[in-house]
Amino acid sequence: MITEVLAFVVGGASLVYSVYRLASRQIRRLRRAKIWPIGELPEDTIGRLVGTVRPVGRTLSAPLTGRECLYYLVTVDALGWSQGGQTIDEILREEKAAEFVLEDGSGRVLVDPEGAVFDRQKEAYRNDAGCKPEERERAFLAVHGERYRGTMSFHELIVEVGATICVAGAGIREVDPDAEPSGDYRATAPTRLRFMSSKRFRLLITDAPSKE
Repeated sequence: MITEVLAFVVGGASLVYSVYRLASRQIRRLRRAKIWPIGELPEDTIGRLVGTVRPVGRTLSAPLTGRECLYYLVTVDALGWSQGGQTIDEILREEKAAEFVLEDGSGRVLVDPEGAVFDRQKEAYRNDAGCKPEERERAFLAVHGERYRGTMSFHELIVEVGATICVAGAGIREVDPDAEPSGDYRATAPTRLRFMSSKRFRLLITDAPSKE
């Protein structure tokens, strides 16, 4: 499943502030959650899982680098001017994600990225304003009905196949259709976790923590 994330504006400052505060509290709790081995996290328990990303279906091609990935975010900023001085305005944003499996040796978790918060800090690509635009940048602008201006800068974040990342949230256990059969018909079928966003929590997907 491929998920495309669209940006929209909600009218009403108080509503936006309330939603922001709720999301911020949830994200802080997820960031502080205990790190579990994937195979040991109980069902419906908040935790952080660190592992290697594997595809389960279609992968994506990042627009600016062409790299195979399971998530990308491309933004285009433009320099401008206001009464207060120079401004930087985001004029284009494209974000897509595909289902993936996270593995750590103890187990597997299927991650449905719909509704997830991606907070990765490592840029895969950056081209600052005033630099000569690449062919892929011009093609990306053309798809969105824009033309290059010298004040534009381009940024791309991705989750590559084989990357080590952290996924925080809660999940349910289900039979793992890709597990190796045990050969014993009396044995319990192997299971895996399925992580997805819910009304209680959105998934949080970040870089793997460097220290705990």
